[in-house]
Amino acid sequence: MTTDVDYDQIVRDSTEQLRKKFPERSEAELRTVVEEELATLRDATVQDYLSVLTVRAARKRMKAQGRAD
Repeated sequence: MTTDVDYDQIVRDSTEQLRKKFPERSEAELRTVVEEELATLRDATVQDYLSVLTVRAARKRMKAQGRAD
């Protein structure tokens, strides 16, 4: 069974979720982080949870960057 994945939709949705968590960050910055994190997950065998995993990885990265700033 093949699942069609809309990567653009994942980027939009994930960016919007992160804007709520990190309102001080620009949309462009958030989108870049989301796109980079999603790129690391694109080849995953199971694609069902890409949206959740992308947000989780991006949020973790943003928090780490916040501590480093």
